[in-house]
Amino acid sequence: MRILSAVLHPVLFAVFPILFLLAHNLDTFRLDAARVPCAAAAVGALSVWGIVAAITRDARAAGLQVSLFLLFFFSFEHVRRLGIAAGIPATAAGVAVGIALLLLLGLAVFLLVRSRADLRPATRAFNTAAALLVGMSLGRIANHELRARVPALEPNTTLSDTRVYAARARRDLPDVYYIVLDGYGRQDVLLERFGHDNGELLRYLEAKGFFVARRARANYSQTALSLAATLNMDYVQRLLPGMRGRRDLAPLERLIQENRVFQQLRDLGYKVVTFPTASDITRLERRDVHFDGSTRNEFETGLLSLTPLPFVARLVGARDNAILDPYEAHRRSVLFKFEKIMDLSELSRPIVVFAHFLSPHPPFVFGADGQRVEPASPFSIRERDHAAGYVEGYAAQLRFVDRKLRELVDAILERSSPRPIIVIQGDHGPASAWLQFWQRNHRWNTRDPQVYRERLSVLNAIHLSGREDSPFYDGVSLVNTFRLILNHDFGGRLAPLPDESFFSEYDAPYGFSNVTRLLDRAEAAASE
Repeated sequence: MRILSAVLHPVLFAVFPILFLLAHNLDTFRLDAARVPCAAAAVGALSVWGIVAAITRDARAAGLQVSLFLLFFFSFEHVRRLGIAAGIPATAAGVAVGIALLLLLGLAVFLLVRSRADLRPATRAFNTAAALLVGMSLGRIANHELRARVPALEPNTTLSDTRVYAARARRDLPDVYYIVLDGYGRQDVLLERFGHDNGELLRYLEAKGFFVARRARANYSQTALSLAATLNMDYVQRLLPGMRGRRDLAPLERLIQENRVFQQLRDLGYKVVTFPTASDITRLERRDVHFDGSTRNEFETGLLSLTPLPFVARLVGARDNAILDPYEAHRRSVLFKFEKIMDLSELSRPIVVFAHFLSPHPPFVFGADGQRVEPASPFSIRERDHAAGYVEGYAAQLRFVDRKLRELVDAILERSSPRPIIVIQGDHGPASAWLQFWQRNHRWNTRDPQVYRERLSVLNAIHLSGREDSPFYDGVSLVNTFRLILNHDFGGRLAPLPDESFFSEYDAPYGFSNVTRLLDRAEAAASE
């Protein structure tokens, strides 16, 4: 009973929002993402509690004041969102919520300061509530971790001789750039769904020596699945057998971290160069050079977005404040990658550059001409949180990406000798039809061929370093990208795989449906 009367709740309420955010984003972030924020929040809560207790000379009253402040502080954005959903303009909702919470907090502090009542029952109640909230989040995290058993990867003997042939093939090794533009769709789909014709960009790339696969498809409908297959040159079902019915993405993270393509290039003497990425799953730990132009990681940015600080920063006009504004931090991270890749002259060669851009994928923070865009919704990298205005936001951000991509290609080709290998791909297509289905039905599982066609049709442009003849073809899928590159430029002998596409929903990532034939029929109907 004595422990229930101890003042524990300030620390528990301080770490709860962090654990809650992690528990609901385990498909995006690792456990490590919460370690530093939890430690900082706990130390901060203890410090403030100690200071207030020393001033008021009442530890229980001080603890209740600190916990109430934390509850109001981290509930701001949730309450503001309810106001926006009720039809209140975003700024007015923020101001009203802020004033209301401050008044409630002030009243609570006043009553606590004036109270002469025994605060032990209130302390026990706060301890119990905080422990339950933290326990629910920890339970969800523990359940996820217990299910995240990583199966052994099956060896693929078809890759065993690649290293020997590659080593004999080239002495003057070309730099390799693997640029992933998250959610970048194919020309015909972009024109149909978004009214955007990127033909000028594609003709520019072809004039620069790229092969543009005009009927290219992704093999999977989600980033982690797509990258795991592309970087290991094989289908996830073969790399991770027996995963159907599972939800954990840890095995995919392992595949991306230990991918076969970069291992092949490392064995030839390549240095792996990486940049900050929105998801822990796409962040490579085995790298030789890492350029980090972000002020914080995406987990910390998402946590900050729950508080009043970003709203206050925008309200007072501090829109270029990347410390307080998560959207500005994301905007700068995207720009940093474009600008830094244009000048890697200080690095010794050969290098393989991996840059995953969360663009034109939401959040939509760029207008067509690169101007700053402020989304009305709380910071999120999930497509579902940007369903309102998705078509307009995607189309505008796509135009900005097209312009930056031309600048990037010009810079790489101008400074590269020998001719570099450049791969520019969408890992999957956009999601306007899928989001419309979700809004109507409140589920992701669909059999709509138009959803498949939009989601699995992608940009795929490849610039080779070797002979002018290209092994690529219009219907090439992403899984064959590096098989054909290793064969063509490094003397490999890898047989191309059948080009197939699989759809799965977010809640069942390994519940694959082979939609290749459905896509064929949908595209045939669209061309009539």
